[in-house]
Amino acid sequence: TYKSYAPNGKRTVSTDAYRMVDKIVEGDLTYKITYRPDHTRCMTQLYKGGKLQRTKYYCDDFESEVDAEGKERKIHYLCGGTGLVGLYVIDNGLDSLFTAVTDLHVETRRATSLHEGVADTISLFILSKEEYEGKTWSQLVDSGQFLQVYHLSGDDIRRLGSCVPFPPTKEMCDMVMEPACQE
Repeated sequence: TYKSYAPNGKRTVSTDAYRMVDKIVEGDLTYKITYRPDHTRCMTQLYKGGKLQRTKYYCDDFESEVDAEGKERKIHYLCGGTGLVGLYVIDNGLDSLFTAVTDLHVETRRATSLHEGVADTISLFILSKEEYEGKTWSQLVDSGQFLQVYHLSGDDIRRLGSCVPFPPTKEMCDMVMEPACQE
């Protein structure tokens, strides 16, 4: 499971030649940050009492984190037309899907598709804020007032670079959605 570390004590912040924070020391915790040439984070390392506790690698919409015991947690950021819509987290082999709240509500459900064998799909239900306020999920399903419903495979999400646009683009017309894509 994911282990968190609470800050404690006086904080010291160091910067690199570009005035980017590269080290934060607080009590027995040290947090080191490594940057790419474009000044975006590519790796962080957390030390407790001088011992490496966790290394995290950053790559656009994906993060990989490895703790001192070698357990890995992968985080995929799923983006939509209004920004972040969810996180797909694989923590030491166990996966979870989390949603994020935006102006347009996106309800994410994990399902099993029966198309050509068993494959994981993620269904994104997009509706206006006015439509979902004060209603239960059952009431929303019964109303059928979704602006769009995507049923995306892992391949679809990778093809979209983990950013799912709304409304759908022409490149999405071969993906499963309701209503169907209009070319």
